[in-house]
Amino acid sequence: MGEWRSLLRPQYPDVACFVDETWPETMRLATLRYLQQERKLHYWMGMETCLFGCGQNLHITGCTDGTYYWPESLVHYLAQHAVRLPDEFVEHIQQQPLFPTGTAAAADKNTEADFTWWKTQRGWHPAASSLQYLSKPAIRDFLRRYDQGHIDYSGLSSAADKAALLRMTVELRELLP
Repeated sequence: MGEWRSLLRPQYPDVACFVDETWPETMRLATLRYLQQERKLHYWMGMETCLFGCGQNLHITGCTDGTYYWPESLVHYLAQHAVRLPDEFVEHIQQQPLFPTGTAAAADKNTEADFTWWKTQRGWHPAASSLQYLSKPAIRDFLRRYDQGHIDYSGLSSAADKAALLRMTVELRELLP
């Protein structure tokens, strides 16, 4: 959960689709508190930049509660950009009287995260797009490298993932004059 569509990961949901300014602040804060109690499971080198263009560099540490897996950067999107997570996850939080520290501690570091469920999430505004926050030069540079075959998308093996890449490149071309 919380892996977002980007130029190199077109198969994930777009963060802009999950913005919900009407989500009650009490729910947002409860969700934030829960996420911040995470167990850090995987540490990755490097950082990523906020997809909303605010300029914030974000850690990409993988976190868990033993049931769900999310990047540490998810907290930024909830706190700064009014992102609302799927009801299924919020209900999971509400069912926990306390953060499941024992379950989180038992999570095996060698287990790979399964993003199958997450890839099916569409958010609250399915037509929204974070690609609009990319600069025109960045879009042109990406499309030039893409058209020349200089970007490795060999990890996109399913038809759905390949279709997501095609949709993204079409959308990027439409953003250019």
